[in-house]
Amino acid sequence: MHALQRSDLFPLGDIALVNSMRENKNLSKDFPKEKMLEIAEPWKPYRSVATMILWHAYIKKRNMKILG
Repeated sequence: MHALQRSDLFPLGDIALVNSMRENKNLSKDFPKEKMLEIAEPWKPYRSVATMILWHAYIKKRNMKILG
């Protein structure tokens, strides 16, 4: 996202993003992705930043290491 210089991407095909959003917003497993986009709507035009925050929350919760 940063390499593409795009500040408003919200990739709901990314399972880590979806799971982190479900965990952080207390959403059920069957909560529709379309509704997730509605939740993320107020974050425009900075949804890429929200994505990074949710990814980091996902990684931290699972005690994973970030490569790089």
